Amino acid sequence: ERYVIVYNGEIYNKKILAERLNILNDSNIFKSDTRLLLEAISQKGLFWSLDNIVGMFSFSLWDKKEKSLYLCVDRYSEKPLYYSFRNNSLFFASELNIFENINWINNLKVDKNSRDLYFLLGYIPAPLTIWKGINKLIPGRVLKFVENTNKPIEINYSISKKNLYEKDFLKSHIKEGNLKNFVSEILENTIERYLISDVESGVLLSGGTDSSLITAIASKLSKNRIKTFSIGFPSKRY
Repeated sequence: ERYVIVYNGEIYNKKILAERLNILNDSNIFKSDTRLLLEAISQKGLFWSLDNIVGMFSFSLWDKKEKSLYLCVDRYSEKPLYYSFRNNSLFFASELNIFENINWINNLKVDKNSRDLYFLLGYIPAPLTIWKGINKLIPGRVLKFVENTNKPIEINYSISKKNLYEKDFLKSHIKEGNLKNFVSEILENTIERYLISDVESGVLLSGGTDSSLITAIASKLSKNRIKTFSIGFPSKRY
């Protein structure tokens, strides 16, 4: 009742999250990523949910009680979120070309700084986009818009006190001589999460070590046979 959500993405650790929320037996919530996320936010709050969810996502959340709107993206911005604040109105979308069709946003102009960065880096870093006045949410960030205010509050949720990659944590594993087991555990846990899906899982083999290792671990963890694919070209150059 308190929250309204617009969500795009996929949650990989649904089962673990459902167990923490004590809703594993509620199939109506468990099978829907959107309903699961909304339940997590309702029970534990937005930032607990962001800390505990593993996946790729972008979403907007309206808090009726606080009269606040939150724009959120995952830690790597796999699912981007673009926004523009003009004439006391906020526009946001998961695709940049949507802004070309908004009547209130006229005369889109190329941002010269963004253009130069594209030629220099090969991409445009957030929060910039190719269009002047339209921004991309920085990975691992939350933007909070409070009703009747013009300036949003930016919150970085991606830095956790329990970060597994802190120097002290790594040093302790190196000293104990179990860094190999540590890396193996992280790989297995990560791949296992990705295997949780409503559809079959497959791997695109590039011929390199990374995809071969992922396939080997996935085959070990999966109850079903992992389908693999590769791409070939008739040209002798490839």
